[in-house]
Amino acid sequence: MVKKYTEKDEKPIPQVAGMFRGLSSPPFIMSIIQKLMDARGQRHLAYMLQFMGPRSTEKYWELVEARTEYRANFHHLLDEGGFDAIICPPVALPALTHGSSEHLFPALSYAFMYNVIGAPAGVVAVTRVRPGEESDRVVSKDMADITAQAVERGSTGLPVGVQVVARHWQEDIVLAVMAAIEDVVKKKPDYPKTPTMC
Repeated sequence: MVKKYTEKDEKPIPQVAGMFRGLSSPPFIMSIIQKLMDARGQRHLAYMLQFMGPRSTEKYWELVEARTEYRANFHHLLDEGGFDAIICPPVALPALTHGSSEHLFPALSYAFMYNVIGAPAGVVAVTRVRPGEESDRVVSKDMADITAQAVERGSTGLPVGVQVVARHWQEDIVLAVMAAIEDVVKKKPDYPKTPTMC
């Protein structure tokens, strides 16, 4: 006999369970939790909590409008500076260890920003974390900082990349810049070559 599964049978993985709870909690509850987290030194979580929870249709369209304005401003700044593309970090940390992402949403802010506005982006490896470069993070009570420090510990040798971002519908520019970067960095001794399979 085959058991039929429903949504109630499925439990989200720990890395996203808290986010689902936050999205379904009433605003006044989220406000209390946010203040409590802030008082306990969890500043990253407290900051994110103020934006979570259900929204009315009106609030949703306000967010859509804000995103549209942000995207227009992004294009304006590219035009004003005469930029075809920008190069920035893809994430604030080296490769995340298994299970660490639950507390590390802030580290993904570089990638999130361009996902929100729908800009084409790509990541190319450029070097590796060298000995002595693992972490200069200040000790904190914040779980995001503690987890980030744990991820950085032992990261020597992990690849470090850059993110290339361009205007909408200009994926060709992203790919061309990535290829140009790779042509230069692949000659460096710290370039993280992908092992070939035998």
